[in-house]
Amino acid sequence: MFGGEFTKVKAITSLRPADHIAVWDLSRWPIKYQHHGIVWAAGDSEDTVQICHVWSPLVGYREAQADSCFRISTLREFLYNRSLASLRVVEYHTSSLRELLSKWGEVHYTRADLPEVILARCKFLMGLGKGEFNIFKQNCEHAAHWCMTGEQWCKQNLTRAKGRVPFEHMVSPEQVTALDDEIDAIKTISKSVVDKTLSLNGQSVHLRVLGATESFLTILPNGYLGVTETRGDASAFTVSTSSKVYNSMKVSFQVGGKHMYSRSTISCYRQIHMKKYNFWRGRPGMTWELSSNGYMKSMNQHRRYIGLRTDNILVDVSMRGDATRFELVPLDGSQAAPYDAQIRKLPSTKAFELAVHKSMRNLEARRSGHKPEGGEASIDEGDEKDENDEAATYKAFPSPRAASSPKAALGHKISM
Repeated sequence: MFGGEFTKVKAITSLRPADHIAVWDLSRWPIKYQHHGIVWAAGDSEDTVQICHVWSPLVGYREAQADSCFRISTLREFLYNRSLASLRVVEYHTSSLRELLSKWGEVHYTRADLPEVILARCKFLMGLGKGEFNIFKQNCEHAAHWCMTGEQWCKQNLTRAKGRVPFEHMVSPEQVTALDDEIDAIKTISKSVVDKTLSLNGQSVHLRVLGATESFLTILPNGYLGVTETRGDASAFTVSTSSKVYNSMKVSFQVGGKHMYSRSTISCYRQIHMKKYNFWRGRPGMTWELSSNGYMKSMNQHRRYIGLRTDNILVDVSMRGDATRFELVPLDGSQAAPYDAQIRKLPSTKAFELAVHKSMRNLEARRSGHKPEGGEASIDEGDEKDENDEAATYKAFPSPRAASSPKAALGHKISM
């Protein structure tokens, strides 16, 4: 009921950067265990989806243990002959009951950070940890959970790794401080979005869909929620907002005594309805978690996202890659919309594409017996700058490990 069906990856194309994934394995150890990683780049096949994880391309056990570090591979290499049917997206901020009843390691009660924060941590770890793998003290789940939350925790063996960051002895305190500064800058932007959205508490708003200029939610005659491309036909919702964190808010939407309700865990209906509150439905069903980047999740036992069906009806979906983003637009024309679902000021995943491409080139060079670019796959200050290359984009967001100052240009290693 609360197990792998909700976390199972049913389509590779639904994976998004910063998703925490895990695959079950019974081939290497006498017990069933999980291998964990973070999605770095989306794609449409096992060869185009790219994953950050503690891993080595070497085959021999001892050689792989000595060579393993935090690096990028394809999803096919991440699976390593394991079944795609065993691939899961690890969920965060679920109910305590669902965490208890779900398969070990697939669900966490704790909150995850913004995707931009998660990818910044992944970028920081690139190339670290060579030869440091330890199943109890520093494994792939410790690293993946740290990228998601900032805490090194392995649910499989109930251990916490020491240090502020994984493999901390390999970096300087100044480099860790620079990472903190980078993350704080992202969190500040996110918090400003949350604060501005909180200012709409009790006001009437339209819900803009997908960040489009003229695409809004409307209540259909049957009580379902659909989409209209005319703002004059959009439904006006009274919004209630509250928040205690930097990256999300609890919101509810009411029209004429009815609330936007999510279905219960055992319901077979996926459409989002407008319903009146009663004791049996409970208040969690009419409360939603709206993230600062626009995704909306239910607060029931299973935290489902809201997606848009092909017939423009709102339904619940399990994967962020299938979800729709929303913006709150105040009806008061004199008040500027405080919410931007794109948060365009945050570093885009495209800012990290140079690291992806160069890492993959170096991996292929290593496999073919050639020397990787820059020796051990480094991105050095001496690299030539092509204004038409993605390097110009990447250099706008330097790795904190490049220097103690966030203003440093490049110089961080990506060992493959």
